[in-house]
Amino acid sequence: MKTFESNTWSINLPDDWDEEHDDEGVTLFNPHGSGALEISAVERDEVVDDGFLEFMAAEHLEAGAEPSEVEFGDFEGLEFGYGGDDDNYWREWYLRADNLMLYITYHCPLADEGGEDDEVDAILETLTLL
Repeated sequence: MKTFESNTWSINLPDDWDEEHDDEGVTLFNPHGSGALEISAVERDEVVDDGFLEFMAAEHLEAGAEPSEVEFGDFEGLEFGYGGDDDNYWREWYLRADNLMLYITYHCPLADEGGEDDEVDAILETLTLL
């Protein structure tokens, strides 16, 4: 295992996963896998509450999507999963801990739906607030 650490959060990755980061966030992926996990953070002056998560996820909620409530490491929030118009399978998370919100997406070709879900979930379980 190796650890990716930002200024506000960290996550553990299997040794065969790589990362690329820029001003927008970080992309985590297995070079031999089919998908990519992208994480960006929003730091607020006040504690992130359910209302803020719902505001950020409004597009999905207004379209009638039913989120799952999830907990990963130090974070909790909402998860959405769907097949997109672009022939990709998507999972999206709006997670919060203290005054930090993480917006996380995972996408892969629709034909590979579910193939990396267990590994992605195990990675997300290691999320830590710094």
